[in-house]
Amino acid sequence: MKIVFLQHLWYEWQAPMILSAIAKQKGHTAELYIEPNPITAALRVVERGADLVAFASVVTGNMDYVYACAKQIKEIAEILHIKETTIQTRLMRARAKIKSKVKGDLLDE
Repeated sequence: MKIVFLQHLWYEWQAPMILSAIAKQKGHTAELYIEPNPITAALRVVERGADLVAFASVVTGNMDYVYACAKQIKEIAEILHIKETTIQTRLMRARAKIKSKVKGDLLDE
């Protein structure tokens, strides 16, 4: 399995390093890309043929980046007729669920 980690800031997050090491011990490949632009990040994911996309950090301060990347990955996957990965599906469902509970539409770009 090929795992691609995405992050938008140059920072040494511990979690991706640990998860990458564990994945590599189990015979998987893992790559990390620091791409501040969600479109470029999405293109990297598709270009690298990722089986799984993970974000280095999913905290309030970078949720816009996470949502934008997931949206771009989904759009590119649809154009290229690539099946969505589980993480993309979960992110989009989570976003829809949050939107349904928030009055107004605070999550729109």
